Amino acid sequence: MKSFAASLDAFANKTVAQMEAVMKESVGDVLDIIQTPKSAGGRMPVLDGNLINSVASGLNGSFSGGGGGPDKSGAASAAQIELTIAGMEIGDVARFAWTANYAMHQELGTSKMRGNHFVGAAAAEWPQIVERNAARVKS
Repeated sequence: MKSFAASLDAFANKTVAQMEAVMKESVGDVLDIIQTPKSAGGRMPVLDGNLINSVASGLNGSFSGGGGGPDKSGAASAAQIELTIAGMEIGDVARFAWTANYAMHQELGTSKMRGNHFVGAAAAEWPQIVERNAARVKS
């Protein structure tokens, strides 16, 4: 029979692992929504692949990526995102940014075009995404 302390330790370890799973999956889900091209029902405009591949990311002050490139699938950026998420731990500060020089114009719009809001619209879904992942991890 396990001691009470051992049972508490096991519960705490399971809880931390579940919280980390919810965090990583939720961040991944938001970024998947952001990176979904308009041609696939998302909001990310993809003409030459530069914007979708310009994502830079980092943890706790570090920052890398953002090279852009001709791959219209976003495969290069997906690898960058996956590496950052894989390294995340509870309490980390993760940052993601699209570094193409026109990224902000595509997000917010200009006096001559409407914004696509590919980041803002996905971020607005955060509470529902976390709730869904928490319910899935709990069961």
